[in-house]
Amino acid sequence: MEIMRQLIINMDPPDHVKYRRVVRNAFTTKAADMLEPLMREFAKNIIDTVAPGGECEFVSEVSTEMPLFVICALMEMPAANHKADPQGGNLCSASSTRGNLGVCAAGY
Repeated sequence: MEIMRQLIINMDPPDHVKYRRVVRNAFTTKAADMLEPLMREFAKNIIDTVAPGGECEFVSEVSTEMPLFVICALMEMPAANHKADPQGGNLCSASSTRGNLGVCAAGY
């Protein structure tokens, strides 16, 4: 439960505002557009991984991977710091090169 309180999405001002200022420039259309080739390659890799099996568990093998990858890429977090939460949410714990955020999340 403590980790849930640390997620920016669950913060109230003034803490939310402080962390939002750190990451706001990462979440722009221009930043996402610059990552498009990388996102396409990652999406292709996801499909290449699950396609040989003929079927997959879409939520855990596909839909949770891409948003986590994009969010962490926008925040310039090293891929080694991304980790999926087996309970259905995603967490990436790291220090971003744009500031120490502690924990970022894309929960589903």
